[in-house]
Amino acid sequence: MTRKDAQKGGGRFRTADTLGLLAVVAAAALLRAPGLFRGFWADELYTLRTASLPWRGVLAQTVSPVIFWITKAVLAAFPEPLAVRFPSPLPPQYESVPLHAPEWALRAPFLLAGLLTVAGLFLLLRRRAGGTAALFAGLFLAVSPLHIYHSAEIRYYGLVCLAGLGLLGGLLALEEGRTARGAALAAAGLLLGMLTHLSFALAAAASVAGYALFALLHTRPPAALLRRAGMAALVCAGAAAVFLAVVVGGSPSHLDRLRGLVAPSTAQTAPVADTADAAEDPVDGAAAREKHVLSPWNYLVNYLAARTLSCNGSAAALVVLPLVAAGLAAAFRRHRLLFFLLAANLLTAVPFFLLPVGHFWAPRYFIFQTVAAAALFGLGADAAARKIAALAARTAPGLRAAVPALLLGVWLAASVGPLRAGWAENARSHNDWGARRAAEALAGQVAPAMDKIVYRK
Repeated sequence: MTRKDAQKGGGRFRTADTLGLLAVVAAAALLRAPGLFRGFWADELYTLRTASLPWRGVLAQTVSPVIFWITKAVLAAFPEPLAVRFPSPLPPQYESVPLHAPEWALRAPFLLAGLLTVAGLFLLLRRRAGGTAALFAGLFLAVSPLHIYHSAEIRYYGLVCLAGLGLLGGLLALEEGRTARGAALAAAGLLLGMLTHLSFALAAAASVAGYALFALLHTRPPAALLRRAGMAALVCAGAAAVFLAVVVGGSPSHLDRLRGLVAPSTAQTAPVADTADAAEDPVDGAAAREKHVLSPWNYLVNYLAARTLSCNGSAAALVVLPLVAAGLAAAFRRHRLLFFLLAANLLTAVPFFLLPVGHFWAPRYFIFQTVAAAALFGLGADAAARKIAALAARTAPGLRAAVPALLLGVWLAASVGPLRAGWAENARSHNDWGARRAAEALAGQVAPAMDKIVYRK
């Protein structure tokens, strides 16, 4: 994308754009706020337990320290540490958990990351495609049940979306000639994502590959091609070097655990103790664990359609799928680099239809596809609104200004069922393992002289 392409967006930021951004962020905040008080589930208890370790101890425990450092910083802001030992249903590593900080405070940084992702997507599309595309893309992500759930979760996946969006923005800025800003944004996105969770590698590999393919196909002078490739390689190499330095500095054994994800399996299942320890994270178990292959049908129906696109219903699918396809076509015509970046991210699951890996698959590992789909949905809605407005100019000129609002109403009316079902599923699937009840009961028993309470079976 050139500077000229970028100027095809909406020009200067107008009052309508400001109102649209505020509306999108407000809707996102309203839908995510209840998640601040839903109680901790098992993996979040693991986050709290690991965050109670020393700073360097966190790094020795995992190659994905960012969420634990964030949680540790929040815990440090509240006095009166309270350790709670849970009954037997939890594995040993979950048993001792600090619960002295309010739940809303622990979740707030992750909710903020989710809101920044929604706002960042709006701004990215507003600059390159105009206010209509930005509004539809922002609303699509704001109401996405998958993104809503993980935006308030004390886990990795909301931050993965923010890091992936930062990488996209950095690559687009590099192509527009804003070298320093693009390199800084891309490096920050890469480093944040790699230190947040290994699932970010899917978004990173897809985005870098999309940028490389675009540069190869659309750069004629060899010197310009080398300059583009060299800058992207330098950014990636720098971020990778910092990541490896952090990982090896935490524990040299982390490299063996990373290799265990894709190494050939020598046994069908891991030992019981390793299996229990491995359930939390792809790198926290033995290399000899059972290998898993992603089912194409399960991915297309239960992951892509039901969760990524939030169109688990014929009416919603008839609206969402054509608009996403129109977004791909519009990106190819008018925003070629964005087309390569977003299309590559939608294809990240394909290799795992055949490639066995050492961890089971879940929709959250492909969560950045929701951001990519939201961007394509916004581009498609903008293209559709333009075509409908052009037709209305000849038959019903008075409807031209109302076309985006009418299209928005059609999408929301068709999607209200799947969206409500997704929001309800978020509530049903969340199991706090009794953490809230235990915390409330113990909070009333804390005396000023106490620094620890132990709850035993």
